Amino acid sequence: METSRRQIVAYVTVRFSGGSSESLEPDCGDQDEIAEGLGTIRTAIDMARDLTAGLGSLMRPEMPRSQHDLRDLLRVALDLLGTLRIARHDVCLGLPEAALPIWANPTELLQVVVNLAINACDSGAEGDVATVTIRAMPAGTPPPSRLPDAGERVPEGSPVSIFTVADTGAGIAPEVLARMFQRNFTTKGQAGTGLGLLIVSSILQGNSAALWVDTVPGKGSTMTVAWPCRAVAPWLAPAATPSQAKRPTLPARPDPDLLRGVRALVVDDLPDVSRVLAEMLESAGATAFPETDPHLVKQVLSEAPRDWSVLVTDLHMPGCDGHALARFAMTLSPPVPVVLVTARPDTLGDFSLRDFAAVLSKPVGAADLAHAVRATLDARKTAVPDG
Repeated sequence: METSRRQIVAYVTVRFSGGSSESLEPDCGDQDEIAEGLGTIRTAIDMARDLTAGLGSLMRPEMPRSQHDLRDLLRVALDLLGTLRIARHDVCLGLPEAALPIWANPTELLQVVVNLAINACDSGAEGDVATVTIRAMPAGTPPPSRLPDAGERVPEGSPVSIFTVADTGAGIAPEVLARMFQRNFTTKGQAGTGLGLLIVSSILQGNSAALWVDTVPGKGSTMTVAWPCRAVAPWLAPAATPSQAKRPTLPARPDPDLLRGVRALVVDDLPDVSRVLAEMLESAGATAFPETDPHLVKQVLSEAPRDWSVLVTDLHMPGCDGHALARFAMTLSPPVPVVLVTARPDTLGDFSLRDFAAVLSKPVGAADLAHAVRATLDARKTAVPDG
């Protein structure tokens, strides 16, 4: 007799209090569907574990990545949506016949797909259930030519695999579209955390992947994701360096005396991010002070600019962004150099880059951050000799 998914859920619910999903596997016997269901549960548990581990800073830890077929991971993502959601929203999956290589950590890719798909399911107007389609595009499909709405710009000619998550919902209003990837922004009221799309953006950034949003109010939305087919190096651009010579490979941990004597202010409106960045600088010998309020940072700088060697700042913050802080810091006597650490370096033009002594992309490593600060201070010392 065929075992239904509902029976699987009931079986696991009754037995799960006695142990992990792995402990249930010996009880499956020859019931392949129960074994398959437990495998799905294990995947969901692993996703949740990795997700909560990364929530502290939202600067993704270095996740192990390898080659995968995008089609296989999309099948798993569909299964993780659950039969009730699939049935209610008529979720369907379209896959090409040929393999679609991607370089990814499966948990990260699944977090992106599942998050986008759940949002698509929730996109319907009141009383109007949205239908959802997840589709992988054939190999060789080019990404959109415009700048992405989240993640990194795809370098021309870079091989990517592309998938879309489309819905027939209410569409996205312009004011929501402008803020949907910002911290703590949600349209779901108390039911939303404001973290879902921020996590998606962080994962895309860490994988040099990109996302574009196309929406028509009242007619639905399509999220297009381009994911690298092979390993790529993270984007890093020291803005004040005139030479574009290749940077040397840096160790994972900086020299503990590299920034000895340096006093750094670190501002990011997400507390854990500012704290982690400060700890990175302290691991290189600096004295670093994390802060979340850019207005308070302006006040501290203005009262005693000589007390600070460098300011490390985020770009997009409520009330006062990184550009405004950098321009303010340069009016002080003496000026305080500013290093920008941002998840959206693709939004910076040549003119706006001039506001910063260096620009680093999130997620950033401790050695990259410490060496960028060191190079900034050395360049400033050369330009303005002591005395």
